[in-house]
Amino acid sequence: MRHICASLELFAKAVMPAFKRRHAAREKKKQKELAPYIERALARKQRRPRCAMSEIPAIVALGGSRRARVRRRQDRQLRPRRRDAGAAGGPAEEVAGA
Repeated sequence: MRHICASLELFAKAVMPAFKRRHAAREKKKQKELAPYIERALARKQRRPRCAMSEIPAIVALGGSRRARVRRRQDRQLRPRRRDAGAAGGPAEEVAGA
């Protein structure tokens, strides 16, 4: 384990800075090469006009908020489940282990 950590530390000190410099130089060169193509592509792009907030329809969530649904589900899980007594019309019985 000690050798692995030492190897990683050596890599971070000796090799990684060169990788970072090379990566930064490569990115700069790539952006310079791609700039005319990106500029032409953005010039061709058709922009949609901005709309006013009054033009955006309101969307009403049906079924309430997520927090309320979670709370109701937790309440149902905490209450003991009951089973109907059936045709006898007797009182409901608690289910064991619920």
